[in-house]
Amino acid sequence: MIVAYERVGLVAHAKRLLHELKQPDNIPRETAISILAKAGRIEEATWIFRQAFEAGEVKDISVYGSMIELFSRNKKHANVIEVFQKMRSAGYFPNSNVIALVLNAYGKQREFEMADALYQEMQEEGCVFSDEVHFQMLGLYGARKDFNMMESLFEKLDSDSNINKKELHLVVAAIYERANRLDEASQIMNRMKARGTSKS
Repeated sequence: MIVAYERVGLVAHAKRLLHELKQPDNIPRETAISILAKAGRIEEATWIFRQAFEAGEVKDISVYGSMIELFSRNKKHANVIEVFQKMRSAGYFPNSNVIALVLNAYGKQREFEMADALYQEMQEEGCVFSDEVHFQMLGLYGARKDFNMMESLFEKLDSDSNINKKELHLVVAAIYERANRLDEASQIMNRMKARGTSKS
């Protein structure tokens, strides 16, 4: 409704709704945070989230996810990490999508060791990653020019029957290309073609 009011020029109505959400007497703060996050209202959502967190009122894991997505969409990478740390300190286990957003934030902040530690920790805790998370980690190793770690992860993923092999090879070849290591990129593509790689 906030966004709809603003689009049609009913700014006073939008402001009234925002004010009601900032002082949520008749709805839980978690609901107000989720509404504001979906409406893209960073400042208001952040203000209520911090208050609610300090008061121990953030009990729904989806609220953390909404805030992480909001900050990620708006390239506020330090805030993504801050909310994730609060989420973990509250004892919540992230899903694959949240991990992907947090790895991206660590990468943008050039905190590669933190990204690596998170990736390893989540695997040890039994988190099932989407292919995207694995590919993102490969990209972070490439950005750090840690080709030994990248190649080690590539070989591990290449022997995992659940990973899309064609996509895996394309991701690794692209990382080599960006690093101007064209021979390695060509080898990866040839390896994919030789196998007739699709999903296996």
